[in-house]
Amino acid sequence: MSNGVDPEKITHVASQLYEIRRLTRSLMGDKYAEKMKPYQDLIQKTEQDLKCDTLIAATKLGQLVKGDGFEVIFIMAAAVERIEALDAEKRRSDPSACL
Repeated sequence: MSNGVDPEKITHVASQLYEIRRLTRSLMGDKYAEKMKPYQDLIQKTEQDLKCDTLIAATKLGQLVKGDGFEVIFIMAAAVERIEALDAEKRRSDPSACL
């Protein structure tokens, strides 16, 4: 815990995010990838505008949402997709980064 972050808390939050994605996939079915694209694009734009990482961008967007909670759920599911895509891209470009 050199950076002061509790590994158990990180694991718990990651688990919740994956559950959100699983439920969102279940709700959207075959349209999941198509419906996530605009959210991923919005998250990416927010990252660039705020010069922050994916989860911070998604959290900021979630705080702006008015109306039902589904929009926040979709934003967080898109964040998981974006994080995984960025991680896969990183592994392809630098396999040693995962060691």
